[in-house]
Amino acid sequence: MPLIDQGTALFASGQLTAAADLWQQAVTEYGAQGMPLAQARAQHYLALAHFNLGRWTLAQQANTQSWQYLQAVAESNTTVGDTAVGDMAVGETAESSLALLGASLNLKGQLELVLGQPEQSIETWQQAA
Repeated sequence: MPLIDQGTALFASGQLTAAADLWQQAVTEYGAQGMPLAQARAQHYLALAHFNLGRWTLAQQANTQSWQYLQAVAESNTTVGDTAVGDMAVGETAESSLALLGASLNLKGQLELVLGQPEQSIETWQQAA
């Protein structure tokens, strides 16, 4: 089972720290394999874990890094690779990138709201829509 899926199972069972550890490992592995879209997804999940653990700064950093990986995918038009990774199909880029971008913007808006920036969060959510 891919690391992303293992982390998702842990997250669903309330083991947020263990999920974050797996997703961090997935970020590293996907980076070594040259898979920026998978890396962006793992980084986004890591941001969600940090958010749910109340680690706002770490959540912001992970979400920003996810955004940067998405930009790398857009700039290079990179595909996922030769094999399916988690729920990502072979050759998938645009659809996954857009869905992940929307999720990333949603999390950014949630973080802004938690950190006392409601006006900025509304702007961010409008971008995500």
